[in-house]
Amino acid sequence: MKKTTKVWSALVLVLMLASLLSGGHSYASEPGRFYAIVYDCSGERDTVIVVANVSDTHTSYAIEVYDAWGELLVAEIYSPEPHEANVYFLTSMIYEAVSEVDWSMAWGLCTVRPVIYAASGDLFAVSVETFLDGELVDIYQIAPSHY
Repeated sequence: MKKTTKVWSALVLVLMLASLLSGGHSYASEPGRFYAIVYDCSGERDTVIVVANVSDTHTSYAIEVYDAWGELLVAEIYSPEPHEANVYFLTSMIYEAVSEVDWSMAWGLCTVRPVIYAASGDLFAVSVETFLDGELVDIYQIAPSHY
């Protein structure tokens, strides 16, 4: 990828995140934590998001997937039981939600936003698994951001 394309790509992601932080639409009714993941499902890549409810109470969260241009592709709400985890294959989610996808440019931003905020402590543990040609390349944990 050319250096100019990388710079524009980084700028688009920064602008997408800034628009989310400045009060873009949200399922949440009050400010709080959210998790932001830059994903890449282009070519033979896939990104898998694992969201675990680590609290002792029933809760809800919204997962939103945006493309590289800031267009919302998927927005769904889930309500996991205490200590339950959900796994999201972003390639599958995008494929099911969007009729035509330019898979050479299938990357962007995924956010996980609690719908019910805890008074203290984190509600969720969010991790990302990155695959290339079906092989696991990387696993990492996402720290919450605040808005």
